[in-house]
This record gives sequence, C-alpha cells and structure tokens, in this order.
Amino acid sequence: MRTAVVCLGLAAALGLGGCASSSISMDALGDQSIAVLYRTPEESRRRAELAGKAKAPARRRGGVAHLNQLPSYFRLPQNQRERFAGKLAMLRLPTGEVEVVDFAVPGARPQAWSDDRQRLLFAAVRGDARPQLFEWERESGHVRAVTRGPAIHGMGDYGPNDRLVYTELAREAGHLVSRILVTGPGGASPRVLTDGPSDYSPSWSPDGRTLVYVRVGHGGRSELIAHTLETGQEKSLGPGRDPTFTPDGDWVIYSGRTRSGWRLRRVRPDGSGRATLGSGIYDEQFPAVSPDGRFVAYVADVEGGQRLFVRRTDGSAVRVLIDQGDGTAPAW
Repeated sequence: MRTAVVCLGLAAALGLGGCASSSISMDALGDQSIAVLYRTPEESRRRAELAGKAKAPARRRGGVAHLNQLPSYFRLPQNQRERFAGKLAMLRLPTGEVEVVDFAVPGARPQAWSDDRQRLLFAAVRGDARPQLFEWERESGHVRAVTRGPAIHGMGDYGPNDRLVYTELAREAGHLVSRILVTGPGGASPRVLTDGPSDYSPSWSPDGRTLVYVRVGHGGRSELIAHTLETGQEKSLGPGRDPTFTPDGDWVIYSGRTRSGWRLRRVRPDGSGRATLGSGIYDEQFPAVSPDGRFVAYVADVEGGQRLFVRRTDGSAVRVLIDQGDGTAPAW
C-alpha cells in the first residue's frame, strides 16, 4: 500500500505558507528512507479516542514514574490495539511517499538503523506477548527476535561491532523497574548497565564511548544521563527526554520542557552548549537526525494527532512531512 504525502493545513498554521516556501526542499533531504509508525487518518482518530480512555500507569514512589514512550496500546487488549495500532512504514525520500511494509506486525515501532542501513531495529507486540525487540535484514528480508520475555524490551539502539543497548522493564517486589542493558559484540552476553528503577530510552554515541539515556526521578522529572562506558562515570545533562546523537557525535538532540511546552533542544555530551533548536507552536518529541547531520525529523502533537515534521539542525527552517494521519517514532 502506498499513500501520497501532501502538505495542507499544517503549513498554513505554522506560518509557512505551504511546503515550497518553507525553505527545505524535498531534494535537500537526500534519498535515505525514514522508518515510521504510520496511522491512517481514521486510525489516528481512533487512537486518540482509545488512548484517552486507557488508564495511565499509577505513579509509584521509587518506581517508574511514567512510561511516556511506551505506546498506550501496549496496555490495551489485542482486539482494541489492532483497531488503531498503525503499520511500520517507510517515508521514501525525496518523493514523500509513505510505503507500508509487510515484515512487521501492526503497531511495530522503529528504533534505529544499523550504520550500513542494512538492518532495522524495531519494537513490536506479537499476539498477547509483551513488547520485544526485533531486527529486519534488508537483503534477505528476514526478521529475527532480538530479545525475549517475560520482561518488556521496548526501546533500543545499535552500537559498535553489532552491540546493542536496550531497556528492560520488569516487575520486582510489586514495583516496575526499568534499567539499561548492553550486549557484547554481535549482540551476545547482555549485562545490566544501570540498576534503575526508572532508566529508559538509550542512545549510543557514534564513537561507541558514551551512552545517553533518560532517568526519571521522584515526581516524574525526566533527566538526561551521559554514561561513559570505559570508566562507568555518569554525568547529568539536565532535564529532558528522547535523546539522540548527531552523526558526528558533537551534539545530543532531545525534547526538553520549556515555558511553551516540550521543544527540541540540543546539548553537547559534556553538558555544555545547551540551546533550543528553532521554534514551534506544538509539543515536539522523538527527534531523529538525518545521516548527513543537516536535518532532524520529529513528531509534533497537533490536535490529538502525531504529525511528522523536519527541521534544519541549526533551527533555521521547518517543513511538514506527514500531516494526513500519524507519523511517529521516526528512525532516519
């Protein structure tokens, strides 16, 4: 199935006057596809209705304060999930077409591409099982399970030498505990990197030396933590969530809370240079940087929908990529 992407009301709402005048041409974005979780307009509407009815996880002292990046359909019965789960799809650049793929079950969420772009890591729920990580191999078309339950493994990233970093969420002594695990070369011998209880959303630096992840403290405050693998030392990079490195490793782009809501921000791995990345009028989350480092795709919450945008990494321009239906969880 192919769905043409068009730019309609959102461009006007942003003051762009249409796609052509946004100063980001589709040709400038290169030819590497962006993997997304795509929902049709009807699925988007149904998701907003059902997600609003889903009971949010209770806050627990000393446990996971919130699981904002685990989709709400993970907490709904399977028959309800499939009514608005959406499909893993490829946003083809520079044509702007959305092509739904057939290798993943409904609701699969992209996580990361391998450096050679021959493998895609994604999270999915098969049947009534708990969310796990899977890998699609482009050349063979084969899909293999990367993690297995009973714990939830819903977020991950690739590292050097085919290593993986991922989140493990399990119930211990009546509390939800979320921690970060890393594997050895080839994805073997996973070990616990952090004890939790509220660590998630890891991102691995291009040079393989640093991991940045989110730690949720008491009261639900999300904080970025930089972990140096060689020494085990950790440093707070300040409040934020959804961290991802630029390809040169010079910056961590993330979603940070401002007086106007959640906005894209950037900070160096040593904690310096913190700044807001451009400006917008909607909450912004899930940044994914282009392979050349010039652009960042992100998701904006617009009237109950999750629309996909792209902005220059210097914050100078913005363009709508998907505004008909939802485009979320981008992996570029």
